[in-house]
Amino acid sequence: MRQAVDLLPPRYRTILPLRFGLGDVGPHTFNIIGKTIGLTPERARQLQLQAFEKLKYLLPDLTD
Repeated sequence: MRQAVDLLPPRYRTILPLRFGLGDVGPHTFNIIGKTIGLTPERARQLQLQAFEKLKYLLPDLTD
């Protein structure tokens, strides 16, 4: 999973670890993520969904 996240554009690579506590940070709410990176909570949520869509296409490539 970490390999797939590393292939995402920078904005997605920032949001997913914050949201799900990947790495050295604990999971954060969309409110906190928005304040941290200068977005509204709704925009942070939208970007998370877009990241999931990209991951759906990246993950099968990594299992070969």
